[in-house]
Amino acid sequence: MTNLLIENGLNVRLEAPKVKRSNPFTAHRSLLTVFIVCFAIGFLGAVAALAEPPRIIISQTGYNFGELSEMTPFSHDFIVKNSGKTTLAIADVKPS
Repeated sequence: MTNLLIENGLNVRLEAPKVKRSNPFTAHRSLLTVFIVCFAIGFLGAVAALAEPPRIIISQTGYNFGELSEMTPFSHDFIVKNSGKTTLAIADVKPS
């Protein structure tokens, strides 16, 4: 619907209604805000992990099997604990 404005009795002006246009940058700002929040959460999680690193506790670091023949199977269990707050990764374990 257009508005009809009469000014000074003689001048007639048609005026279209004002349409609120969406800001093209609103979606970009929202996406940027979500990205920044996710980055901040990840960064704070990494800082917290560095503040409390994993800590290994091994009750026994070695074991002597004594004299064994080549055909005798042998094994020993080592108890390993993580007293830290983050995950302890143990990789590349080899017998001596």
